[in-house]
Amino acid sequence: MNKLFFDVIKVVGLLAFIIFLVVIGPILVLWSLNTIFPVLAIPYTLETWCATVLIGIFIRGDDLIKVKRKQNV
Repeated sequence: MNKLFFDVIKVVGLLAFIIFLVVIGPILVLWSLNTIFPVLAIPYTLETWCATVLIGIFIRGDDLIKVKRKQNV
């Protein structure tokens, strides 16, 4: 097997891992909230999954948009 094949396998594996985290990540957040605060009893539905994704995007939004300011020397 050549180096190109292993590079392709690495990229495919990395993409599969990222997709896995995007899909499972919100479920893990809901599970952890239900474990810490049992009174919440958040159901595992598509609606709550989407809401968790949106909250995650909102919280991480400052990292997605960065404006570099020029420093006056």
